[in-house]
Amino acid sequence: MHQTEVVAVHGATRSRPALPSRRERPSMTTAHRTAEEHPAPSSADAYCETCRKPLVDGLTGVLDRHEWDRRATEAVAAARSDGLPVALILVDLDSFKSVNDTYGHLAGDAVLRAVAGVLADVEGGIVGRYGGHAGDEFLILLPGATAAQAVVTARRTQAAVRTLVIPARASRSATVTIDGQTVSMGIAAEQPAARAAVRTGADAVCDLLLDADVGLRAAKRAGGDLVCGADGAPGEAAGSSLPRPRRSRVRRPARPVRGGGAGVPGGGPGADEVRIPLASFGQDARGGPDELVLSSAAAEHLHRVLTEALGRPPSPRVGLP
Repeated sequence: MHQTEVVAVHGATRSRPALPSRRERPSMTTAHRTAEEHPAPSSADAYCETCRKPLVDGLTGVLDRHEWDRRATEAVAAARSDGLPVALILVDLDSFKSVNDTYGHLAGDAVLRAVAGVLADVEGGIVGRYGGHAGDEFLILLPGATAAQAVVTARRTQAAVRTLVIPARASRSATVTIDGQTVSMGIAAEQPAARAAVRTGADAVCDLLLDADVGLRAAKRAGGDLVCGADGAPGEAAGSSLPRPRRSRVRRPARPVRGGGAGVPGGGPGADEVRIPLASFGQDARGGPDELVLSSAAAEHLHRVLTEALGRPPSPRVGLP
């Protein structure tokens, strides 16, 4: 039992419990040891547990790069253990920068979401966003698929992307429709017979990424909307059988025609302006080419500048030939 110790303080006395003897202290030591062996979870531990949960890209809904790496490494290791092939498709949106520059970044986000939705429907695929939160590249791992099967899957996916019709807002008052989007793809595959026994799943994923990236660069150099492997062979077959893509475009309302003469001013209600047709891609019956509209004075000045630059004497004409 604990004894009471009497203490005198400035003439007054009070009692306090005496300290436990050395023999009575093991219980405290045991409690301290238990706390060291089983510490209470800290806020950092709780944060790490949150980080370990599956991570999804907030914009596109597919796996982000960190979580894709983890799942891909596990899937490749399992395929190697089971003696199964594995293939990888690296996807890049063609001319995506022009979508952002022409229609705005929110329109670009709409295109990314639409394409990611097509990729996410690939059966058996582990789909992730490759380029981070600002990239337009995606990854599709196909456990159990050969290179030939991956090429078939890639072509079907490309065909589905081409059919997309994507509404998007270009400004507060303008809504556009973007279609004709295409994607380029690089293919890589690992066959069981070609595997090195000492390679890990992470090493194999890295090799697949390197090979698929080589194929993707070849597809982009060839004009896009192609499927290529590291050796270029799959891309040749894809390029010969796939139609050339149409460029992304928007359907715009027809602009009012103010002038009566196109090209040379003089006479009529349009005498104060010159309309110069501009070349455009992907035009069809739903929309004509763009036009450059100049005043008579500006057209005359442009005509003189061009003729002087070409070494020809300027003519008295005001309009452009």
